[in-house]
Amino acid sequence: REGERERMLTLGRQGDDDILTGFVTVDGSVEVANRFSTGRFTPLEDSPNVGAISNIGGSRANGMITVTFTRSLSTGAAGLDFDLRSCPSYYLFFARGPGNILQHANNGASDAPIISDSTVNICASSSVSGTAAQLRQKGMLAHGALMIVAWIGLAPAASFAARFMKATLGTFWFQLHRTLQVLTVVLTAVSLIVIFATRKVTWNAHQKLGIAIAAITGVQFVLGMLRKVISGFDEQAYRETGSHGKRRWLFCLLHRSLGWILLPVTAAGVLTGMDLLNMDQGVTTLLYFWMGVVAVFVVGTQLFVLRRASQARSAQKQRGKGHDSNITQGSPWLRHVFAV
Repeated sequence: REGERERMLTLGRQGDDDILTGFVTVDGSVEVANRFSTGRFTPLEDSPNVGAISNIGGSRANGMITVTFTRSLSTGAAGLDFDLRSCPSYYLFFARGPGNILQHANNGASDAPIISDSTVNICASSSVSGTAAQLRQKGMLAHGALMIVAWIGLAPAASFAARFMKATLGTFWFQLHRTLQVLTVVLTAVSLIVIFATRKVTWNAHQKLGIAIAAITGVQFVLGMLRKVISGFDEQAYRETGSHGKRRWLFCLLHRSLGWILLPVTAAGVLTGMDLLNMDQGVTTLLYFWMGVVAVFVVGTQLFVLRRASQARSAQKQRGKGHDSNITQGSPWLRHVFAV
C-alpha cells in the first residue's frame, strides 16, 4: 500500500523527537503511526503496542488533510515518547509529503517543513503559526557562518597582530589590526540582522551571549574611534617625543580589558551556537581542532616571547646595555612564519 499513501503530517520537537505521522490514503482510510528519532536519523516506528494511539479519524477534501487521534499523556515508553502529564511546551515541527518519511526539501519548495514560531503548550487548545523551515535554516547557517569567520578567523588574527606583530610588521600592525577588527564588527552586525529577521527571539543562552558579544563589540568599536580623545593625543607632542597622550594608559586599560572579557564570552557563544545548529560531527570536530590550533599557537608564541625577553634581560645584565624587543631579531625565517 506504499504507493497509495497520499500525504503525511508530522509533528515533533527538534533534536530527540517524539513524532506522530498521519496518513490519508487514496481510498480515504486513515493511519496514525507513533515514531521517534534522534538527531538526523530517519524516524523509526515504535512497536505496535507502544504509543497508546486510539480514536483515529480523518479526511482529505479540498486540498486539506484532517487527522484526529487520541494519545495517552504517558505511554510508559521512556526514551521514546515524551511524558505529557505535566503539560510541557515544545516547538512543533510540521511536514508533509507522499510515501515514506524522507529528508524534507530545504530549498524553498512548497512542501518544506514549518516550525512553530514559539513553544506550544501541549495541553492548550490554540492556533499555531510557524515559519518555513528552509528560511529559518538558511538564516541560521548564514548567521553561523558569518560569526565563525568573524570570531574564529578575523578577531583572533586581529588580536594576534596587536599582541605579537608590532616589531615584525612595524607600523603596519595597526592597519592590519584595525582592518580585521572593523571587518569583525561588520560581520557581527550583519549576522545579527540575518538571525533576527529569520528567527523569533526566545532569549535562550546563545541569544543572550550574542547580545552581550554585540554590546561589548560595539563599545570596543567606539573606544577605537575615540582612542585619540581618550588618550589626550597631541600631534605636536607625538612628533617631538612619540607620545600618544598622557591618558594613553586609560585607553589601553579599557581596550585590553574588554578584549579579555570578549574571549570567554565569544567562545561560549560559538560553542552554544554550534550546538543549536546540530552540525555534522565532522564539521564540529574541525572547528574544535581549529580553535585548539589557535589556542596552542597563541600560548606557544607567548611562551616564546617570554623566553626571548628573559634571554634579553640576562644579556643586558651581562653587557650592561639595552636590548631589542623584536622577538624575531636575528631569525629571518621567523619573520616569514609570524607574518603568515
